[in-house]
Formats: sequence, C-alpha cells, structure tokens
Amino acid sequence: MKTITRKVAMMCMALVAMMAVSSCSEDQEVGMMLEGSWEGKMGVYVEDEEGTSYESVRTQMTFGTDPFRVTRGDGYWVDFYRRDFGWGTQYIASHIRWRVDNGVIKVHFREDDYDIEIRDYSISNNRFKGEIHVAEVDGHGNTVYKDISFSMYKLDTDPYWDDYYYYDRGVYDYDYYYAPARNGATLPKQEVYKRHFKAVDDNK
Repeated sequence: MKTITRKVAMMCMALVAMMAVSSCSEDQEVGMMLEGSWEGKMGVYVEDEEGTSYESVRTQMTFGTDPFRVTRGDGYWVDFYRRDFGWGTQYIASHIRWRVDNGVIKVHFREDDYDIEIRDYSISNNRFKGEIHVAEVDGHGNTVYKDISFSMYKLDTDPYWDDYYYYDRGVYDYDYYYAPARNGATLPKQEVYKRHFKAVDDNK
C-alpha cells in the first residue's frame, strides 16, 4: 500500500510540474530566455557638449530575474567606446530595470531616468535580435520615434560588474557630465552623454 501511495504521489507531482510548464505565459518564456548576459552592437552613440558624435563599438547587458516573477528584474547595460570620456573611462554604464509586458521588453535606465522598448524580436539560447523602439527629442523640441535593428549573442558567463564601473554619473558634480539649462530656465540637469540610437553600420 505504501508503494502504491508513493507512486501515486510521484505521478501527481510530475503532473503538476507538467501543468506548470505548459501554463507558462509568453511573457514568462521571454523572461526566462532573457536571463543572463548578451553582447553585440545596439546602434548606441553619444554626443559631447560640442556636438561631436561617438559611436559605441559594442554593448554588454545582463538581465537578472526577480526570484518571484521571471517577467521582470534588474540588470546592467554598458556601452564601450574607443575614446576616454574625461572621467578616465571608455564606457557608459547604467543599472537597468526591465520587464516583459504583452511581449514587449521595456527597459528603464535608472541613472539616466529614461526608457526604451524592444519589439519585433526573436530570442533563442544564444541569439537575440530585433528592434529597439525609442522616443528622442530633437534640437527643435520635437519628439522623434526610432526603430533601430540590433543583434546580440549570449555570453557563456556573466561579466563581473560590481566595484568596477561608475554608474552614478554626476555624483561627483563634474560640470561636463551635464548640459547647461537653456535661456536661463530652471530645468532638470540633462546629461551630456545621454545615449542615442541609430542604425547599426556593420562595416564599422
């Protein structure tokens, strides 16, 4: 009798596990696939206070999942450049918060306080490609919407982010971190090296 009871219990556990797997939503599946670190070209560039543009040569990002909800979590986004930005680095690093909402991957840059969306993408165990949807304000104050294609590959191990990169840009109150307010208006400080996105040139 004990043997039969044990077998029935094991079958019930297996059935529950199968139901749990089959009931995963699309957002949950995307979240589980995103977890880990990726590298590639994201079409990121920055402009300095003189309007000179610099293109990132590669981007690394890590998606960490919430232990209770695989559809969201925290992570890191680091763009690497060929030049030194004045504070002794050749990168721009941000902590991110991300979530999957009805198939759309929404990424919030914490230090910079702005958002992008990733849509029309495909993701597998080792490839992640699609389009970044971003809204930017041009020099005339108009909102411009962009859809930028990207392609990334999965890294075998997560980079060691802690205690290596500067994230809190502006905490040292260096003037060149920010663009000045225009026309004497009292406006929130705007970072000089805010990310922008454009089509990736694969020949570079």
